[in-house]
Amino acid sequence: MFLLVAAAVVVIALPLTVIVIRGGNHSQAPRGTAPPAQQAPASGMLWGMWIKDADGKPDPSAVIASREASLGHRLDVFHWYESWDSSWSGTVPTVDTVSASGRIPMITWEADKRSVSRIAQGDYDAYLDTWAKGAASRKPHEIWIRIFHEYNIPAYTWSTEKNRPTDLVATWRHVHDRFAAAGADNVKWIWNPDGSNPSNISPGYPGDAYVDYTGWDTYGYEDPADYRAVSAVSQKPMVIGEFGPSDDGGVSVLKAFTDQVAGGSYPLIRAMVYFDEGRWAVNGNPSIRDALKQMLASPGFRKAA
Repeated sequence: MFLLVAAAVVVIALPLTVIVIRGGNHSQAPRGTAPPAQQAPASGMLWGMWIKDADGKPDPSAVIASREASLGHRLDVFHWYESWDSSWSGTVPTVDTVSASGRIPMITWEADKRSVSRIAQGDYDAYLDTWAKGAASRKPHEIWIRIFHEYNIPAYTWSTEKNRPTDLVATWRHVHDRFAAAGADNVKWIWNPDGSNPSNISPGYPGDAYVDYTGWDTYGYEDPADYRAVSAVSQKPMVIGEFGPSDDGGVSVLKAFTDQVAGGSYPLIRAMVYFDEGRWAVNGNPSIRDALKQMLASPGFRKAA
């Protein structure tokens, strides 16, 4: 639920860990000797985070190690935010460092101040192609990209309260197709509406051929209802791109959600990505840390080799 000025994190029900780097307000390595390319498994759950302390650091390794020590679990996915003012060349150091560590880079790519219709018409194709060709050059490593996240709330330029859903769908498909034309089949696309407003999300879904993971962002929302709403749109595997306690610090609600995840209540979830900032931060919040540790110790999460 964050703008480019903010940051976010999420997790999924596959054996995976994720970290996100990005700053924002919540209303929301070098290549070479790298381990085998990390990819999402067909079963089990991955763990990921967006970590405020890592925001803007091309090499977030030290911050990741700190969170892994706190939670007793390896991070599979590292999440951060980039705006469409960000160049691929400026983004690639973090992508390469995360990939070289055997983790999956997950980028929330925010098309701030860009007209949805102009994107679909091709006005930004030259920019899109620099990212698409750059991502393709990183094969076989996977890169996860969330575009037009939380489109079902009014905060963003791409919101369906500001654009026709059909135009947003056309724009998503156009972006996807530029990457496909560049051969960037290592990019996996994540569709994440906000869980606070799940009533009419289907018109903004671009279709299974254009999406690899669905999911929702949640901060103490009605998660069982959100899961039903998203799974009614598609049976694609899910990634929770951002999650944390409710805005009033409701750790009990977070604990209820993590208990449900650990108990297998959401079988389509393949990754969980936490939003680690401020009152949602793991460090300094023992109750949050303990809820996450208990969830990560459950059989559904992949354990480090």
